[in-house]
Amino acid sequence: MKLRILTIVALAVSWLPVRAVENLTTLLPEQTTVFVAMPDSMVFEKLSDHPMYKAFANSELKKIFAPIMAKQEEAKQQADKIYKEETGKTLEELQKHFSGGMAMGMKIDIAAMMLGIRADLGGADAGAPPKLPKGMLDMTAAMAFSGDEELAGKMAKAYARIFKEAAKGAASGAPVPFASFPDEYNETTDDYAGVKLHLWKLKKGATSVFESPGFMLINGTLVISMSEDGLRGAVDRVKKGAKSLADSERHSQLAKSVKDTDMLAYLDLSTIIKPAMNMMAKEGGPEVGQVLTAMRVFGLPKLDMLYFSVDVSKNRSDLEFGLTFHDNPGLMKIFAMDGPGVVPNFLPPDADSGGHGTMNWGKMLDAIESLMKDAVPAFGDAIAVQLDELKKATGVDIRKDIIANIGPDLFSATAPISAEALKSEDEDVAQPTVLGLKLKDRKAVEMALDTLINKAAPDAAMFEKREYQGATIRNMKDAPIGFLFTDDWFILSMGPQTLLEKTITRMNKGGDDHLFALPMVKSAFEGLPGDDDGSTFFDLGPTLDAVMELMGEFGDELPGVSEVFNFKDLPKQMNLPIVVGARQYLDDRSIRMRMHFSEKKK
Repeated sequence: MKLRILTIVALAVSWLPVRAVENLTTLLPEQTTVFVAMPDSMVFEKLSDHPMYKAFANSELKKIFAPIMAKQEEAKQQADKIYKEETGKTLEELQKHFSGGMAMGMKIDIAAMMLGIRADLGGADAGAPPKLPKGMLDMTAAMAFSGDEELAGKMAKAYARIFKEAAKGAASGAPVPFASFPDEYNETTDDYAGVKLHLWKLKKGATSVFESPGFMLINGTLVISMSEDGLRGAVDRVKKGAKSLADSERHSQLAKSVKDTDMLAYLDLSTIIKPAMNMMAKEGGPEVGQVLTAMRVFGLPKLDMLYFSVDVSKNRSDLEFGLTFHDNPGLMKIFAMDGPGVVPNFLPPDADSGGHGTMNWGKMLDAIESLMKDAVPAFGDAIAVQLDELKKATGVDIRKDIIANIGPDLFSATAPISAEALKSEDEDVAQPTVLGLKLKDRKAVEMALDTLINKAAPDAAMFEKREYQGATIRNMKDAPIGFLFTDDWFILSMGPQTLLEKTITRMNKGGDDHLFALPMVKSAFEGLPGDDDGSTFFDLGPTLDAVMELMGEFGDELPGVSEVFNFKDLPKQMNLPIVVGARQYLDDRSIRMRMHFSEKKK
């Protein structure tokens, strides 16, 4: 089934532009809290031939979404009927008028919203509608439109009917009120700088965070805003050269760094964090002062954008998540990554996930300790004190004896739960997992760990030993956890040790048929940028199988879940032929992860 964009509904809440029609951002306010963009508003309508769409459509996964897809199809048919009655056109016909880009920006006055909600909940007139600050919440959307004002007006009336139906039974009494649209509004028009504004203004006595929603046509673009001021502001930006989102350096930097994306969405953290901190400062009080100090130490005011992008054109299937910042926030110092690390050529080819990367554990610990000292001086020496006490009690210096002797390289891997384990009634069945840390000096680390274990309890009381191909594995007696040392690695094992045994075997024998040498794994990283700080591969099929197994057990106990998703009557294995490659990147302005989805190749 094709994904549908419900024209006017999409204008209010949808994904909107960045690439092909960058000029649309000149219609949006410079201060924008939430931004969503698509260069082609119909891109998701054109995915029926996309490899990933076919893979999902041909798998058992589609059964999970059967209930919600049925509801969506029913809603689509109802909306189609209303649009046909109001405009004379079906949704598919209307969508042809929106073949260009889309852009949406939402302004949120966080401090004003918090004050309004607080006044409503705890003020003297707690039972009365709150007095909302003007412009507390506003949204402006722009999209290339080939229709005329008459068609846009008819679509608005159709949307009003759809909105009214959707709002039936919605919870009332929310701290921020929303008036019934269009019942509590009067329709009107106005002229501003030669542009006709179509508005709905609140009736006397009605209260809503949206006082005067409306639309206009300007330069072949349909602009919708939740306020008259929003429409007038968009006209000013086009005709009078007022500042717009296109003038924002941070927006431009992010748009350029994401590059060829089919959708970009971000949350401008500076428009939330700084106003919230200013409001807290006005409140005063010792507790507030400590919180503000901690926020500054962690560098929260230096955080810029939390973003998400999608690239599905040209048969790619990439997602990117990221956080941008400036001036080296203290929080980022904890992520002491330094390059991709060494590819572990001993991971078994039948593992369903594997990863490698680096971490400077000494720098990470130093960063945590420094942040604690600056954020909460009273507890600033807590880590140093605890490490010193541990040294006095055991003779082990964690920094010198362990951390200094652990290299930056690390790896991880998991394997599917066996068919026998899935059939068993054991509720504690776990996925075989191994984690490895590179060693600079095995003897020093092993001796320090032995000392710590024996100080806690005699080794034999906590662990039992077994030998496997020359390696001594020590397993906890009361938990499916074990560990071992090789000359180069400290390896932690969780769950059944089938994966651990295969890893040990391959360490002894080597070979070029390891996990990261497989064609399907290589395809998972195809086209992802290099210069990364670690890579992770996973086979999506077994991963989702484990999730479905869990949801099948608890789905009926979660209210409303069975009405939305179907977790019953599903096979144990859905055989979803999709693999994922992910890489993380850290620089002086961002931390991000890029994921590439591809068909599973044998």
